[in-house]
Amino acid sequence: MLLRGWGGAPFYGFTLLRIEGGDFRDPGAGELSRFAWVPYYQSSMTAQRSALLLTLLSACTGATPANEFRAPDPDLITVFFPIYDGTVYGRGLPGAMPDSALPFVRIDSALSNTTEIAPVRADGSFDFDLLAAADDTLELRGISDASKTALVGPSTFFKVPRTRFNTEEYTCCLRAQATDGYCESTFDRDERIRNNRDCPEVLSGLGTPCTGDNDCGVLETELVLINRTGITVTPPNEKGQVEVSGTVSENALVTLENRQLNGVGIRSRIVRSARISSDNGVFRFPNVTAQGDDELVMQVHLLNGYKSAPTSFKVPDAEMVGVDVLGAEAWEGASVLRNGFRGTVAVYIAPYGKDNRGICPDSTGGPATCYSGGLTHEMVEFITEGEAPTIDEVAATPRVTTPVPSQPGLEYNRGWDGDVRASSQDLVIVLDMSGAAAAVDTTGARFDQVRTLIQELRARDRVGVVLFGGDKTQGFGGSVSWDDPAAGGNAKVAVIGLRWLGVPEAEVGRSPIALRGQGERQVLLDELMALDDMHAVDDGADLADGLRSAVDMLKQGNSVNGRIAVIAATKQDSPQAKLDPTMGIYDSDHISELIGLTQAIPRLGQAGVPITLIDINPMEPANDRIAEEVVAFSGSPGDGTTTEIGIENLEAALEELRRTIAGSFILLYDMCVPKKVGKRGSLEFRLRVKLPYEDPATGPRQVTLVSPPLGEKPYKFTIKVDGSDGGCRPNDVNCPMEACDE
Repeated sequence: MLLRGWGGAPFYGFTLLRIEGGDFRDPGAGELSRFAWVPYYQSSMTAQRSALLLTLLSACTGATPANEFRAPDPDLITVFFPIYDGTVYGRGLPGAMPDSALPFVRIDSALSNTTEIAPVRADGSFDFDLLAAADDTLELRGISDASKTALVGPSTFFKVPRTRFNTEEYTCCLRAQATDGYCESTFDRDERIRNNRDCPEVLSGLGTPCTGDNDCGVLETELVLINRTGITVTPPNEKGQVEVSGTVSENALVTLENRQLNGVGIRSRIVRSARISSDNGVFRFPNVTAQGDDELVMQVHLLNGYKSAPTSFKVPDAEMVGVDVLGAEAWEGASVLRNGFRGTVAVYIAPYGKDNRGICPDSTGGPATCYSGGLTHEMVEFITEGEAPTIDEVAATPRVTTPVPSQPGLEYNRGWDGDVRASSQDLVIVLDMSGAAAAVDTTGARFDQVRTLIQELRARDRVGVVLFGGDKTQGFGGSVSWDDPAAGGNAKVAVIGLRWLGVPEAEVGRSPIALRGQGERQVLLDELMALDDMHAVDDGADLADGLRSAVDMLKQGNSVNGRIAVIAATKQDSPQAKLDPTMGIYDSDHISELIGLTQAIPRLGQAGVPITLIDINPMEPANDRIAEEVVAFSGSPGDGTTTEIGIENLEAALEELRRTIAGSFILLYDMCVPKKVGKRGSLEFRLRVKLPYEDPATGPRQVTLVSPPLGEKPYKFTIKVDGSDGGCRPNDVNCPMEACDE
């Protein structure tokens, strides 16, 4: 019987093993025990194979019949030391699984007690990773299927090598005004600073000389070179994934980190993965989640401890597939619009790619409005063929505004508003219809302001509205229900005081149409307008029910990027009326059950639902514990926010929410305002947007889109005009203004 695995070190000597015949999984079945000296040696094929070659010098007894299958070929398998959180990566080259009747490889670790089942490709190759410790023993064997009752082939054993990463970092220590110095470890640096010592003078033979930190990489064993021209990063596809591939050192561990925008100070979760390159150094990461401008950092590690310096790559933008124009308005920070004169108009533009995420185009020149430059006037033009931009059907003749450094608001002629890279989102607005909310919002302003928010969302966003705390006589039904935890999940609890806008009661909880795109939002707007005079009293539903209903709406709409905005009147805990929804009281014990919704949509790839809780009852301070627990829905830290405002500040809070959801670029143009517009004008236009794109198949090219597409009605926005007399006011710093031609 032969058991063997790979060793990644030169010949070191012998170790004594005791071998018992019989089934190794049942030591008690052994009939013969012998001792053998086992050599640790370096493979003749490559010095980068891992683990231990065990040659058992005893013969197995007849109690164990010969296996009709063949074991995985250790000559074609590489196992690396643990990295990251203790993950061991392994790779089988073509032919590593020689028996086609065993299409899976099962890997078991002896010490860590973990198991991984890896599919075998048609050429007999496979990849695997599992949690294991250094010096752990891995058993690899082919199996016929992924079940526990699968036919099992003979085993091959590997010993997990010890980590050879040099974790100590080195930097270049330079004296003041000096151009060269010596490398020192971070430990020595901290010790020197603690003792208030300066860097040593440059003397021959004192240490490793350097002129910068890069010269110290040799002390961190960063001796492996990466040819950047041999590495390819594709633009994101429809799923928001890129492929990273190329050629590095053979049989090397390639680690990849998506650091997103951490390098520019925007904190986000770093996603890590790893692959082992082939015998000719080829590697491939096929499905890396990333978007344009993300920073990918790659590093190559060899089993002998050498590695490359971390190498950074920027993810190219996805191919543009659409443009949202979120608005156009007078740029009052620079000037006002006057009848018969030219004035500055701001146009809000948001291009997006096939991954439904916003694009930050590559550009030069100031100001940089995002991480790779931003949208410029050269990339956008107004279409004039047969439909020149007009204000009240009179030609507006737009031209690019000239920056005026000395004039406030016009130092630049372009900017941005919100997160221009934001992906498409599904927003559910939860509106409080309780008596407490009605007492605060006596005019129904929250309905008008929610209408404005919905109108300003992007075309690719979806939105739904849930009302809670309403009177059943005003259309609040009981068709929304959930499993009752008190009844073991077998009973249903119907909630009366809930209502989904724009959805027939019979369809509540079942119809994805509850989340509506741009062309379907009018029904929400109409129903919100009808709510202006509806100040309901509570009838059984509360904030918890409204939030459950919002999560249910996201689930029914198969949302993968959902967000909830709650507009409610809350109060502090009250021992006398702890759970009295009529008083608008939501105590922390009651709200704490909502934390369970954090895992509401894991099957859709979303860890949690970010919530913005807007408290419109400033007369009674909100309970901090309630706020913290409601915001605990957030999928990642910082996503959820709580705002305590008065109803008079709700508009500003919703505008801030819109910026979070729908960022855009701002381009300034000078436009002619006709003489007889009055105080409001109707601006209509159509845009042509041209963005660069790195086509992985054909190379760089330009993508051009018309928005709205030809055949659809042009954009139409109402702009405010200040002063209908067409003249300049006394002491007006913007005069003399440029008059428009008739």
